Amino acid sequence: MRRVETACRWLILLLFFFILIFGPLFYGAVEEWQVSILALSSIVIFISWTVSQIVDRRQQTVGRVPSTDYRVLSALLLVLPVLFVLLVILQMTALPDNLLGILSPTRNAVNKLAGIEGSTPVSIAPYTTKLWLFRVIAYSAIFVVGAHALSSRRQVLYILALIVVMGYLIAVYGLLQYLSRYSLPSFFERKYYLDRAAGTYVNPNHFAGYLEMCIPLALSIVFIGKRRAGTEGFPLGRRIINFLSEKLQDRRAILPVSAVVVMSLALVFSMSRMGIFSFAVSLILFALLLGKRHLKRLRLAILGSIVALILALSFWLGLNPVLKRYSVLAGGNLGRAHAWRMTGNVIKDYPVLGTGLGTFAHVSPNYQTHHTKFGHWQESHNDYLNLLSDAGIAGLVIGAGFLLAWYVYVLRLLSKKHLRTYQRSIAAGCIAGVSAILLHSIADFNLQIPANAVYFATLLGLAIAVLRIKEPAAGAHRAAGHSGERRTGSDSDRHPRARLKKAVLCLTAALLGIVVAPMIFGSFLAESWLAKSRSAKDLDGRIQALGNSISEDPGNPEAHYQLGMIEYWDRKNYRKAAGHFLEAVNRAPCAGKHHYRLGLAYSRLGEDILCERELSLAKKFAPMHGNLHFSIGYYHFFKWRRTGDTKPLADAISEFRTAARINGGYLYQALELVAKYLPEYEHLRNLVPDSPGYHHGFANFLAGKARWSEALTEYRKVWRLKLKADPSYRGDCELCLAVSRCYLMTGNTQDAKRGYLKALNLTDDRRRVFHAIRRDYQRAKLLHEGLRLLESLTKRFAYDFALQTEIANCHLALKDYDSAEKLLLELSDIRPSEQIYYQLHNIAMRRKDYNLAEVYAGSAVRLNPSEASHYCLLAKARAANRDYKGAVEALQRATAIDPKNESYKKELDRIRSHMLRENKQPPQ
Repeated sequence: MRRVETACRWLILLLFFFILIFGPLFYGAVEEWQVSILALSSIVIFISWTVSQIVDRRQQTVGRVPSTDYRVLSALLLVLPVLFVLLVILQMTALPDNLLGILSPTRNAVNKLAGIEGSTPVSIAPYTTKLWLFRVIAYSAIFVVGAHALSSRRQVLYILALIVVMGYLIAVYGLLQYLSRYSLPSFFERKYYLDRAAGTYVNPNHFAGYLEMCIPLALSIVFIGKRRAGTEGFPLGRRIINFLSEKLQDRRAILPVSAVVVMSLALVFSMSRMGIFSFAVSLILFALLLGKRHLKRLRLAILGSIVALILALSFWLGLNPVLKRYSVLAGGNLGRAHAWRMTGNVIKDYPVLGTGLGTFAHVSPNYQTHHTKFGHWQESHNDYLNLLSDAGIAGLVIGAGFLLAWYVYVLRLLSKKHLRTYQRSIAAGCIAGVSAILLHSIADFNLQIPANAVYFATLLGLAIAVLRIKEPAAGAHRAAGHSGERRTGSDSDRHPRARLKKAVLCLTAALLGIVVAPMIFGSFLAESWLAKSRSAKDLDGRIQALGNSISEDPGNPEAHYQLGMIEYWDRKNYRKAAGHFLEAVNRAPCAGKHHYRLGLAYSRLGEDILCERELSLAKKFAPMHGNLHFSIGYYHFFKWRRTGDTKPLADAISEFRTAARINGGYLYQALELVAKYLPEYEHLRNLVPDSPGYHHGFANFLAGKARWSEALTEYRKVWRLKLKADPSYRGDCELCLAVSRCYLMTGNTQDAKRGYLKALNLTDDRRRVFHAIRRDYQRAKLLHEGLRLLESLTKRFAYDFALQTEIANCHLALKDYDSAEKLLLELSDIRPSEQIYYQLHNIAMRRKDYNLAEVYAGSAVRLNPSEASHYCLLAKARAANRDYKGAVEALQRATAIDPKNESYKKELDRIRSHMLRENKQPPQ
């Protein structure tokens, strides 16, 4: 039995190591397969602990603080997680209409609106809630086992060392990312936040949340250890020097001190505003929690020295980007405010039980009032509002009660006088880390990242475990009876409370192992098949993968939706497609895309009434989904084309306008579509919302279609609207250039000239205006007049390099190669550039002066030897001069610089084949 107990304890420790390494290493473990691995590992940890408790027939007496005074708090810390799990199960349970109308009236109204009959759960997406139930069970198991199974100083220090080492390594990686401005090799390709330290996380704010929990624990190791004797009477400066010399002599102290500094720097340069603030608060809390007896002037000075070192290194590396982030906050960052307001509206409609754990992303499109670049809000960026939205008042009360009980329990244990320095320091680090992440959660969603949530649960359990350790007295293991570290006795085993505890543990472990673990594994397989369906190349493979996903877990609406898409687009079986879309609607009734696709399937089946109903539901459930509105408008527009009725056309115009208001990019798509069939100006004008930005886009569209008079009308309207909004408005360069182009294209050259001159007065970028003049006059086939205008501007601006360049371009366009070459050579003497030599090369090639063309191409190569196109110019000149070997060498160099360019390879093959035809051996 003793061997089984020892094996279980080692297995618990190893699995703790695994989950603490796995989560942060795999960018926060946000994928479902990663969450499944963490959940299964936590269940194995709990079962191992249960087995160790069953086979251990000796009850600990010494080694645990008597829990008589804390029995209620201990019970609450075990009962409240169970209550939360039961609450989530209640959210997933199908309830009759009458009971559902009492517990969640809005959910009942959604069912009636979507035409769903029968018993339904409170959660609007039960499959997602089930996946989040697995997370809650995993976090609860980690907390309970961490609080009770880590029963010795050695085990606690092992976990503590691992957390600090992991934080240290990931912080070093994050700092290298930031300092090199390059995404180092990782498990994923970074696309966002490239200018901020993010470590192995996707979001720098979550990286900061992870470090907030690690830094106080590293700081606690700094204060673990014995103080030098005989220094109490020394001055403070001498005592600081003695402390530092002792730490430097102790190699074990180098890691925690350097870890604190490196992790703090990485947190600062993650540029997480709330993360930096929470970190500062956690340092103050850590200092206070050490206690007056321990926090003497020496310890306070050492803590201040570490903070000063962190600040000095931060200033040395450059704090301007960090301060700029805080200036953005001071200037007003309303994104989170919109999300919080939207979450408040959700809470008003689902106050008691919420919408279902983890379903905020499903319900947020129904309440969103502002468009975001990411589509819709996936999280509310406030974990407390998110919890209130997902689990209602019941969930918030349970969560708040758990945290309150934990704080009271830990602080009461921390107030005991018998605690040793390492216990007080580690407990203070755990409390500071927990408080930091809780404070950060006010403005972010760190606790929804599985890796951070696992660390949070570990810290909760670690604080209790370290405070309940009591070192045995010398010789205690030799003493008998109550004075021994462990006491064997059948009396303790026969005690009803001990029997009840073991029975509850056995029942819980059996439920987790027999019921929950297979469900987690089934969801893992379902998600795996769903991922395979996305990567499958053939249609049969996709259908088979989706069928396997549904057979493993039929509750996933995404699998039904994807099958419906295959039936709709690939197989044209609209009856089956409607069936799959209806299944998706029943499992996630608030998803607008499900109703939209179901409506399209009904339209293909000729059921117009059902189609209109589903499309109206789609708009209701996703009012700010621009693509959805555009797609509905597309449907109405072609219904008008098919039937000739004017009502669908009016509906299409209305939907297109709504889509354009949400995202201006849809305006061009709508204009392109409508212009094919209704090219009249008035019809196109009806698509444009009444604001300067949309009118400007409409004018650009008309100009792109060479409808210059109508574009000029729109540009004037833009001018009037801007002047109405701001009476001091005097125009801008872009608008002046656009109006001048329209004047020029309609033959009004005098007004065009005045417009170009006004544009020059409104910008410092003369190159842009000169280029526009040359391009516009060339397009209007009035290049001679454009050249005269540019030459007249030389008197106004004296010598301007950009102006002279555009004059040379005019000569080239007019095929006046002598004037162009003369001017370009003068410019090359003043400011050599690649573009000038490129143009000179083209002139020499036109004159068939291939030797001179090679000289010009060589000059471009010397200016920028890393540009592949310059070597291509050189190869063309050499090939024209029949120097095929040199041409091949130049093209090989171009291909080496840009191996993806197929044109270089084709040119290289062409020259080699030409050499073979002339009986010349091409170089390899």
